[in-house]
Amino acid sequence: MNEKDLEEAFAEFDAFLEVLRPFFATPRALVPNPKRLYEMRAAFDAISEIVLEVTPDAEIECEIHEIGDGSAAIRVSTTELEVTDIRHFYNAVRFADNFEIYPTFDGKICMDIMFEAVFHCVPL
Repeated sequence: MNEKDLEEAFAEFDAFLEVLRPFFATPRALVPNPKRLYEMRAAFDAISEIVLEVTPDAEIECEIHEIGDGSAAIRVSTTELEVTDIRHFYNAVRFADNFEIYPTFDGKICMDIMFEAVFHCVPL
């Protein structure tokens, strides 16, 4: 990339930040959505059971989206992923809004299961 390309890329990124500025300027709190929390917890329990059965040293975690839009995700990082009970797997991910599996440079497999509206954003 030359200097002109970098300047254009940063200009586009600055424009993106300007779009987000009002969102961050308003103080807000995240209020749990009990139904979505229950669905996410059920998915976490089922995915943990499925993954840990095959790979006991897999890392499984829940995280709230860093922008604070009320979404959250279950992230699995493992060396092996095998699903033997498709119905159980389907029941685990059926309430998710997005799902992806991808390889990483360290030779692991990551699985992300995203849930929107796990929290409601309430202006303060």
